Amino acid sequence: MSLSFPRILLASMSFFWIGMAVGNLAAQGEDSMTSTEPYKARVVVDLTKSRAIRVGAMEKSRLDRDIYFRSYHPLGMFSEERNRELAEIGALPARGCLGFNLAEDPGHPGKLEAESVGKATGAWVKAWQRAAAQHPGKRHAMAHGRFPEWMTAGNVEKEKKALLEDWERLAGKNILARELYETHADVIVEWFRVLKENNCSVPSWYTTQNEPINQWDGRDFAVYTRTVAERMRAVHPEVKVCGPCSAWPYPTADFSIWRKYMQEFIEEAGASVGAYDLHFYSKGHWALPPDPQWQARRVKSPSLYENQKMGNSTVWEYGRLEGYLDLVAAYHVKTWGGSPKPMTISEFGRQTIHPQFGPWTNEFKYWLYMTTVIREWMTYMERPEVELTVPFILGESDGG
Repeated sequence: MSLSFPRILLASMSFFWIGMAVGNLAAQGEDSMTSTEPYKARVVVDLTKSRAIRVGAMEKSRLDRDIYFRSYHPLGMFSEERNRELAEIGALPARGCLGFNLAEDPGHPGKLEAESVGKATGAWVKAWQRAAAQHPGKRHAMAHGRFPEWMTAGNVEKEKKALLEDWERLAGKNILARELYETHADVIVEWFRVLKENNCSVPSWYTTQNEPINQWDGRDFAVYTRTVAERMRAVHPEVKVCGPCSAWPYPTADFSIWRKYMQEFIEEAGASVGAYDLHFYSKGHWALPPDPQWQARRVKSPSLYENQKMGNSTVWEYGRLEGYLDLVAAYHVKTWGGSPKPMTISEFGRQTIHPQFGPWTNEFKYWLYMTTVIREWMTYMERPEVELTVPFILGESDGG
């Protein structure tokens, strides 16, 4: 009999916990460390009873492939052939980004042209009608990408880093003007109405902007997200509006990033959002670009475990990820009471494995990337509050 990966995984986890139980029982004997005789224990596992991990009202008792084994791209956008290939390996797309091509009213500067709303909100209808037909009932997420330039807040000065990764060179100003928060929230509400009206596969989670951390003021973004969440809850309560979608929320020694983004978001929007959306990328400093400034930061080992011991504070594995998820859950309960809020991990993986664009030079880099993905997966599988995880692995990638 052949075993699928999930069955192997569950079997391995079962033996792991049995081993832990035996170890704990052995440790209970007062003389177990000094006695010449081993501490005898009999472990009985009743396989007829279901057990679950619970956090507040949420629980997890089985491995749901659709929560974990997905790929990065909007559902319904690939060809039938590519979707068939991804479905066969259990890795259908689960999350992407979009933007609305909204026009400014020429007669009323700073106001939205009504005609452009219909065009913009109808742009994704065909793709998600196809998704509904090909993958009925398949849950997926979507995040907002870029705002039209006329809707942005103008020139906002941000501190410039000396070293930029490839993706950072492509990032730019993308902050919605405060006076347009409600206008854009209404566009989102209308967009979901159009999707429903046209029998589309409607996203279960909607993130108000992808990775705003390096652009927005933290509290401003929380206020905008709360505005969208409250408008959506009144009309489309089944959709979970999410944030803050922080990409690099490393707590740092003084917890300044935590306070500026996650803490402020929980305080300002935690009662309104349906879930917290987070991105977790570990960064090693071994496979770096040839630029001398980058090479000066290079460490001697590709091992993130060794990286962490050498002072690299951008590693999520080996306890930090669990601690951060606990911190989010605990601060939400402290602030708002009740149960922790559900979470989506809509991107995760490993960065500073170069080159990021174009053909990779060897398969060892693939292996490095997947070691982080697997370690993070194992953490998310033990968290009942985690409703979706999307490793940043593309079903199709740009050429060149």
